[in-house]
Amino acid sequence: MIDNLATQPKCLFIYFLIAVLAYFIFLSANRGIADVKSYTATVIMNSWANGKPVESQAWNEAHRALLSALAFSPDNPDYLASLGNLYEWRVAHKRLNAAGVIADYRKALDYYQQALAKRPAYAYYWANIAVVKSILGEVDKTFYLAVDRSLALGPWEPGVQLKIADATLRVWYLLDDHGWEKMRENIERGLESNAATIMEKAKQVQVINKLCGKLRRTETVRQFCK
Repeated sequence: MIDNLATQPKCLFIYFLIAVLAYFIFLSANRGIADVKSYTATVIMNSWANGKPVESQAWNEAHRALLSALAFSPDNPDYLASLGNLYEWRVAHKRLNAAGVIADYRKALDYYQQALAKRPAYAYYWANIAVVKSILGEVDKTFYLAVDRSLALGPWEPGVQLKIADATLRVWYLLDDHGWEKMRENIERGLESNAATIMEKAKQVQVINKLCGKLRRTETVRQFCK
């Protein structure tokens, strides 16, 4: 009787370990399945980035794949961010009416914000929010927070620099003094690796002369600000 009582705690501990192991195997299996499903969407969006037309059938396939991946791994912020990116692809390359365009950008923004809630220290999620807010013409507290946080978290990330340059230059005429200062600081850093792209964007939105007057006169700036 005493021997049986002594072995009970050991048995319970073993059962506990088996349960924990089974749980982690279940999680790993779900994540593996989710990654396989999300890979389909990644391949499709990469093909668009390489110039393939965005067609409805492929878009729907990518959408289903990401939703399925999210069902298996609901806490993965990358799948949420990919869904936001997916909606941006559709707006950029499909003929939608004004209401459809705004609705898709709102959907993209919502997914980016959901991703950010799960990974708040990721500069690119903040930058994505800033870009969409600028496209919607909403230069508000959310926009400025997105600009500030993305530049605080990834000031030397070339991708972040380009996104924030794109966002701020698009709405330069709506920026307050703080916004202009953030735009200037970011562009000065970005000129080291993305000078041609950034300055071409400044020319497109017709702010190149005003911008040149605010930038420090480095050799790169002198090259573009003649």
